[in-house]
Amino acid sequence: MKSILLINPAHLPKKGNIWKEISCAYPPLGLALAASLLEKNNIPVSILDLQVEPLDAEQLEYKIKEINPQLIGLSASTPVIKEAFRIAEIAKKALPEAKIVLGGVHATVMPQECIENKNVDMVARGESEYTFVDLGLKEDLSKIDGITYKKDNQIIINKDRELVKFLDELPFPAYHLLPMEKYKPALGTYKRLPAMIMLTSRGCPGSCTFCYSGIKEKNIRTRSEENIIKEIKFLKEKYGVKEINFYDDVFTLFRNKVVRFCKMIIDEKIDITWSCMSRINLIDKELLRIMKEAGCHSICYGIESADETILKNIQKFIDLNKAREVIKLTKEAGIEVRISLMFGNPGETEETMEKTIQFALETDPDIVLFNIATAYPGTEMYAEAKSKGYLVEREWGEYDLANYTLQLPNLSEEKVKEYYKSAYRRFYLRPSYILRRLSKIRSFTDIKENIEAFKGVFGFVKA
Repeated sequence: MKSILLINPAHLPKKGNIWKEISCAYPPLGLALAASLLEKNNIPVSILDLQVEPLDAEQLEYKIKEINPQLIGLSASTPVIKEAFRIAEIAKKALPEAKIVLGGVHATVMPQECIENKNVDMVARGESEYTFVDLGLKEDLSKIDGITYKKDNQIIINKDRELVKFLDELPFPAYHLLPMEKYKPALGTYKRLPAMIMLTSRGCPGSCTFCYSGIKEKNIRTRSEENIIKEIKFLKEKYGVKEINFYDDVFTLFRNKVVRFCKMIIDEKIDITWSCMSRINLIDKELLRIMKEAGCHSICYGIESADETILKNIQKFIDLNKAREVIKLTKEAGIEVRISLMFGNPGETEETMEKTIQFALETDPDIVLFNIATAYPGTEMYAEAKSKGYLVEREWGEYDLANYTLQLPNLSEEKVKEYYKSAYRRFYLRPSYILRRLSKIRSFTDIKENIEAFKGVFGFVKA
């Protein structure tokens, strides 16, 4: 049995990225869930979340030596993979005999790149909670599914690990190993604090070319309503949580489950407010009514573009008139509307970008997240761009929804970034929008949040 240290690298958005101004910090649920399974199997485990508890190189080396694990697991998405490699180097220096395991989305889609790093001993591909349990208990690596590892100067690729079929069998994340008081949601996305994220499903039914989930995770699995309610009660009682941000790709995918969940909240009089993400074709008036009654105060819809050709190019199969209708219905239900839009998709022109801005101004949601299309590795967009020679050479750290990664015909990087900033300025700095936000202020917390949000957007567009 090996002692294990799990590390979450810090992700610090760079200047020119709106998330630098309105940044959030949520717990690394994947690592916390793995830790919970490790504890269940009596395997010693610790977590370092460098996102909220930053350490310089010297401090980190000291901390790793102090914990003295036999195995160190790092989880990283594409924007933070360089930081993960840096941490792996520090860890190897601190404990040369410890095995370094890299997991997460980037390791799953780019395992060769990751295993070739001299400080990485193993890569955990796919859903790796049970992989870490096996690594903690087993000595023979050939018997562990889902890993890529080095042996005798060779790279060994074991078969894929099966997906977790029954999510209710998983324990709750090991929240007690995390600095819970240091997490916070993004400005403008919450109603009450403390707030926490939860996942109630895995997988996505979509086929969007820019998203890894829709390409690789068609096998959709859900937790029972009883299991979800039980975790909400636990978070309320143990940590005083007042709000939940459901981080599922599509929270309303199974309508009947959402209705049953809402009825349980209402019947048991659970005092919780919450937000979620959905698709416009999976919302109706009656569903909105019961969600509102059960505490839902905000829904985010991924619209991405207001041009039909662009939507077809990225396989975002939605009807824009339906989108307008659902945004209106959501507002009428008393639920705030967030939408996400992107510039720089394949087929984009100045005209299509202007149409997208006009859609935001016309529908007038409460919050709009404008992003720059990013061709993440492992997505269909990345594969197509690479085959056509459209990929811009950038460091992985610049794959952050705010940089130009697709060299599009007749559309320069400067023009895409111009529309990106202009969209924020034209939407958020309208007198009518500012007055509407002011009219919704009900508390000192609302005042503080709105001031911070305004300063963030203003600082971004003026930078």
